[in-house]
Amino acid sequence: MRPEPGFLRRHWPLLAAAALWLVIFGAILAQIFSISGGRLIYASDDVYIHMSISKNIARHGVWGVTPFAFTSCASSILWPVLIALTYALFGVNEWSPLLLNLGISLALLAVVYRGLRARGRGDWFCAAVLAGLILFVPFAAIAFDGMEHMLQILIFVLFAERLLAALGREDAARPDIWFFALAGALTLIRYEGLFLAGAAAVLLAWRRRWASALLILAAAALPVAIMAGVSLAQGWYPIPNSVLIKSAPFTDIIPEAPAQILTRPLRYITGRDYIFALVLLILLSWVQTAGAAVRGKLFPRLAPGVFFLMIVSAHGALINMEWFYRHAAYLIALGVWALEAALPPGGWALRIPAGAAARIAAGILATMLAYPFAGRASGAILHTPPAARNIYEMQYQMAMFINRYYPEGPVAANDIGAVAFFNEFPLLDLYGLASMDVARAKLGGMYDSSMIERLVRESGATVVVVYDYWFDRYGGLPQSWVKVGEWRFTDCYVCGGDVVSFYAPDPARADALRAQLEEFAGSLPARVKFVPVTEPGSVEDTHGG
Repeated sequence: MRPEPGFLRRHWPLLAAAALWLVIFGAILAQIFSISGGRLIYASDDVYIHMSISKNIARHGVWGVTPFAFTSCASSILWPVLIALTYALFGVNEWSPLLLNLGISLALLAVVYRGLRARGRGDWFCAAVLAGLILFVPFAAIAFDGMEHMLQILIFVLFAERLLAALGREDAARPDIWFFALAGALTLIRYEGLFLAGAAAVLLAWRRRWASALLILAAAALPVAIMAGVSLAQGWYPIPNSVLIKSAPFTDIIPEAPAQILTRPLRYITGRDYIFALVLLILLSWVQTAGAAVRGKLFPRLAPGVFFLMIVSAHGALINMEWFYRHAAYLIALGVWALEAALPPGGWALRIPAGAAARIAAGILATMLAYPFAGRASGAILHTPPAARNIYEMQYQMAMFINRYYPEGPVAANDIGAVAFFNEFPLLDLYGLASMDVARAKLGGMYDSSMIERLVRESGATVVVVYDYWFDRYGGLPQSWVKVGEWRFTDCYVCGGDVVSFYAPDPARADALRAQLEEFAGSLPARVKFVPVTEPGSVEDTHGG
C-alpha cells in the first residue's frame, strides 16, 4: 500500500501560490520603503479616510473623519470597525490595513483552493487558478491600496460557493444559517453586495426557493437599513456620501441622456477589455456545455455564469468606474470563480476543429483574451510603488504642512484622507465626502464659487488646499481668495491632479501663508516643485527640494 503523501506534497499548489504572493508583497514593500525613507505609505488616499474614522472610533467613540462630528463617508461599514479594533488593541498605527489585507489574502487563497479540491481539480490546475487570482485581481494593488476590497472578495467568494451548494441541494427546506449570515456580510463590507444578493435571489427563485430568495434579500438589506437609519438620525443621507457622489447616477461627471443610461452595462463590458474577455470566456464555456440537454444537468453549469453576468450588468449600470484596479477586483475574482465552477469534474476539454487554420485562429483568440489580464497583472505590480510615491509626495506632504503650521485648524481641502488621519481639527471637505453642506449643494445643483466662498467663510478655515481644475465646472474658486503658491508633481498614477494650490481665503493672511510655504519647501521631496504666486496671475519658479 502506497503511503499517504505528506502535507507539502498534497498541498504544494496552495503553498506555491502563497510563496509567490509573499515574494511580490515583500518586493513592493521594499520599494515603497526606499521611496518614502522607510515609512509605510499606501497607494491610495482613500484608505486614510477609513483610518481616520477608525482612529476616532477607537479614541473618541465618533464615527467621523474628525473627532467632532459624525460623517457618513466610508464605502464600507465593516472595514473601519475592523481597523478600529486593531487600534483599540495595539494603538493607532499605519500598519493595520496592510497587515489585515495580507492575512485576508492568504485566507482567500486557502478558501479558493478548498473549493477547487472539492470539485476534483488537479494540482497544476489549482496552481494556475491561484496564481491567476494573485496576478489578475490583482493582489498587489488591492493589498497596498489598504481598502476593504480583499475582504470583499473573500466574503463574495464564500457567498458564491454557498450559493452554488444551495442551488445543487435537493433538500430545499433545510436552512443554511451560514448562507444567510454571509448574505448580511455582503453589504457590511461593500454596498455592491446588493448586486450579489439580488442575483442570488433570482437564481433561487428560478429554482422555486422562494423563502431562501426572500431571506437572502432581507439579510443583505439589513445592514444597509441600519446604517441608513443611523445616518438619517445624524442628519446625513441614508447612503454614504462616498457612494452617492462617486456612483454613476450621481457622480459629478457630464450627465448622460436616458438612452446612454440604458446602455451603461454594455458600454462598461465592452469598454474594459479584461471584463469583456471574462464575459466572452463565460459565453464560450456555455457553448462547451450545450450538450447537457437535460435541465437538471444544464442549470448547474449555467448558473455561475448567469450569476456573474447579472452582477457585471448591475455594476456597469450603477458603478461604472475604476480607480487603481480596485473597483473591478471582485468582478475579476467572481469571473474566475464562475468559469471554474461551471467546468465538469474532468475539466474543460476544448473542442477545436482539426486543421492548421483552426488552430491558428484558436491561438490568436487565446492571445487576445490573455492580453488584458497580462497588462492588468504587470501594471499593478509596476504601478503600485509609484502610486505610493504619489501619496507620499502629495497627500502626505499636505498633511505634514498643515500639521506644522495649522495644527488646530480649521482647514478646507478637497482631498482629505491623509490630512484627516495625521491631524485632529475641524475640516471642511470641499469635495463633499465628509461635509454634508457641500454634498447637499453639489447634489442639489447649487454648488458654485459663491457657495464655496460662503461655506469656507462659515467654517473659519484660514487655509485652503485644493486642485483647481476640480472646481472648473462649478465656475471656479472665489475671486476674493489669494492664491499663494502651488506644488507641482510628475508621473501621477493616483493623484487627483498634478498641481496642488494653496489659497488664503482672508487676504490679510496671504503673506504668512507664503512664508510658511517657502519655509516648508526645503523639506519637500526632490521631485516636488514649489511655485510661489507673487502676484495675481503670475508665478515664480522655485524648486522645493
